[in-house]
Amino acid sequence: MIGEHLFSFDKKQVFNLFQDYHYKLTKEQKEIFDKENPHWKEFFKDRS
Repeated sequence: MIGEHLFSFDKKQVFNLFQDYHYKLTKEQKEIFDKENPHWKEFFKDRS
């Protein structure tokens, strides 16, 4: 599907990058995601 980038931290709860970042992530999840994906952190910097 176009525009869908799914990821999970625990293989139970699935997030869609474009819909859920950073709104549905906990503080800890956001920190982990940003550390492992600096490109996406920069891409979405206006959302923070």
